[in-house]
Amino acid sequence: MPIVHIEAKRHKRCNIKAALKQAIEDANVNGKIPVAITRDDRAEILVTMRLDDWIEMFNSFVHVNEKVTKKKK
Repeated sequence: MPIVHIEAKRHKRCNIKAALKQAIEDANVNGKIPVAITRDDRAEILVTMRLDDWIEMFNSFVHVNEKVTKKKK
């Protein structure tokens, strides 16, 4: 995905805040939205991002889907 910078971590017990902090620092360099994807051993995968970034992505998604829906009508 060209708009996001993904920091992926897998450990016995991941430090989600540290992973997100690293994603934020790296994303500041390349202008992308920081996302941390983490997984503890034998656990579900978690996706973590800042709320403001999530809202921005969600609004873009809604805007694109509205355009597609209008074209289909």
